[in-house]
Amino acid sequence: MAGKRKRCAASHCCQRAVSERTARDAWTTLRAALNNAVRDELLTRNPAALLRVAKPPV
Repeated sequence: MAGKRKRCAASHCCQRAVSERTARDAWTTLRAALNNAVRDELLTRNPAALLRVAKPPV
């Protein structure tokens, strides 16, 4: 099956990590969603705001 992409599963992991950019984008999205929950008074504070994520290289 040439060209088939590997995927991590419960019984098999391809040992690949996400890029810094992907990790930062995921954190940014999570932080925005949690900020909305704080604004809507569903949470008292945003736990994602406590983390510092490195900026990806340009």
